[in-house]
Amino acid sequence: MFYPSRGFRCQRVRLFTLWDKGKSCITPNERKTNFGMRKRHILYRGLTIPEVITLLPRQGNSPSAEAIFWLLLTGDIPTQQQTTSLIADWTSRRQKYTEWWSGPRGETIVSILRSMPEAITPMHRLSIALTIFNISKQAKEAKRHGAIPYTYWEYTYEDGMEFLAILPAIIGLIAKRKILTNVSSKGDWVQFLLECLTNMNENFDSRKSSVADFFRLYITLNADDDGGAPPAHITHILGSTDLHINEILSSSVLAYVDEPKSGTMLQWKELQTKVQNTLGQAWTEHGLRSRVLNLWSRDKLIGHQEADFCDPRYTALLDYARQHLPDNPEIKCYGLKDMNFNQTILYMARTLGMIASIIWTKAVNAPVEHPISKCTYSYIESVRTDSIKKRGKCKTHLPM
Repeated sequence: MFYPSRGFRCQRVRLFTLWDKGKSCITPNERKTNFGMRKRHILYRGLTIPEVITLLPRQGNSPSAEAIFWLLLTGDIPTQQQTTSLIADWTSRRQKYTEWWSGPRGETIVSILRSMPEAITPMHRLSIALTIFNISKQAKEAKRHGAIPYTYWEYTYEDGMEFLAILPAIIGLIAKRKILTNVSSKGDWVQFLLECLTNMNENFDSRKSSVADFFRLYITLNADDDGGAPPAHITHILGSTDLHINEILSSSVLAYVDEPKSGTMLQWKELQTKVQNTLGQAWTEHGLRSRVLNLWSRDKLIGHQEADFCDPRYTALLDYARQHLPDNPEIKCYGLKDMNFNQTILYMARTLGMIASIIWTKAVNAPVEHPISKCTYSYIESVRTDSIKKRGKCKTHLPM
């Protein structure tokens, strides 16, 4: 059994607020990445995005996916040696399950994926595939054989590590819908993913090293989610049940179909296409600004919100694009044009934070969230009360 550190330090990680009398729900920003601080912006276990990118050990030119998982699980920045040991651990784990993507069991999964209508999106296919990928069930077996409750997290940890080790192969099956042959299971998480995605397109295969760096950066930037987001709550609630890891994540996939709320990759691609169709390929910032103001003046824009700060994840990706694509008027990188499939890469990144969260759910025996049950009458009364309070505040602030 491989553990990333000799002892988890709850006071450093602060993934969950421990059960307190009178509390029926978990404080979101305590149990996940903090997205709410205006001065320091997005924090991963107390570190800003630029600090994470700078401090984490690298594979190639970007932070290692294994290193970001170590940070999310332990709250500590791993050394290069620790990162290498985790890469080796995941490699040895996935070598035990090659039949799931290149053997008879893989054939079963592929036949199911092929039988689905084309209208079924990659995310929905992923949900079904995860349901089938029941490779490790140590936690459930341990409970069945009477394991001591405070040791449950150890078996959940093992299940989570086995799952993460082979997740790139599941993504590969979704992308290609055929058995993955001649795939090397060696290398880090991203290298294994690229092995599973080989032959998707020529542009992709000819630039593997650069693609790997981009994926590592993208996974680092999206490895955890805001604790207040619905998918985070779903993961926490199901993590408190006796479901297998793959069943928990199979359910949470559906919550990410339309995430993030600021716009999915497909929606942003459609917006970019509309802008190009309206302004042409050689559009200028002045032309775009004029077009937006014109729409706004005609009440064609329902609403907008000005962000308190520029999203540091966007800034990091923009810096990457400027460095590697300095003369490209648009960011068109590696031929990854299927935005519905690209959503699965976002989900793959999110699983690092989700599995770290599930492990800590068991480690601290976090309580299940209990939303308050209300009837229609109580909702109407709460709306009426809020309305009265607002009117009272308005009267209070009237000038004398």
